[in-house]
Amino acid sequence: MDFKQLKDIIIDTCGSVDPDAVTEDAAFSDLGLDSLDLAQIIFAVENELQIDIDPDILEEITTVGDALEAIQETQR
Repeated sequence: MDFKQLKDIIIDTCGSVDPDAVTEDAAFSDLGLDSLDLAQIIFAVENELQIDIDPDILEEITTVGDALEAIQETQR
């Protein structure tokens, strides 16, 4: 998965997010998203890619870049 795919999922899953604000450095909290939103995003990614992301790493994900790294690591 690349950044654009993840950004599209974030925007589709959490419609209230400003697309221009979604960058790899953006913290989910700065985007107005909470842990439930993050869980929904991860669930959408898992469904799209047919992967299972370790739920223990969700606590470590604070930025969009962190999420992208976790997704890419799971795909390896």
